[in-house]
Amino acid sequence: MTMLDHMLNLDHEHKADETIESIIDPNVPVVQRNTPLKTLMNIFSESSVVIIQEDEQVQGILTKLDILDFPSRQGD
Repeated sequence: MTMLDHMLNLDHEHKADETIESIIDPNVPVVQRNTPLKTLMNIFSESSVVIIQEDEQVQGILTKLDILDFPSRQGD
């Protein structure tokens, strides 16, 4: 279930102390900055997000939307 699905679920009462623990996916793929694009595209066939890591430090988060948006940002 995605966060949006969870928030829009009309059968669910959202409480003040509710956390995101039940809706997060702890198995998000992690890649290095030098990961080939072909490898990244294979990962995106199974996942909608990847964590970019270097020296065990998170450098960023990349989503399928970022990949689709990239060509439109070129030349800014």
